[in-house]
Amino acid sequence: MKKPAPIKPLDPVLADFIRALARETARIDHERMMRGEKVSTEIEIRPARKFRGKIRSRVPDGQGGYTWVEEDFQQFNQRRQLFLEQMMRVVADMRAGRDDEIGLSKLLKK
Repeated sequence: MKKPAPIKPLDPVLADFIRALARETARIDHERMMRGEKVSTEIEIRPARKFRGKIRSRVPDGQGGYTWVEEDFQQFNQRRQLFLEQMMRVVADMRAGRDDEIGLSKLLKK
């Protein structure tokens, strides 16, 4: 039987960033839901063998239910790439000690 690979500890700076990002996202989503706005909650990407260039997102309809919304995969992928690039820049700034300039230190103290 093959021995499993050891689990590497998560970079503490990255872990703090992920926690702060999750807290801030939850806060923003809660505020939007209280105002009755739609908030994306779950994204379902179709398997590659059935790929038709669209993805479906489950969005609250404001009446306690959900509505499935189709979106062009290219647009979704572009937004995802921009978000990942932004996250990488923020993590690099935090590692360089510039988190005060972008206002993240107050998020990390919560």
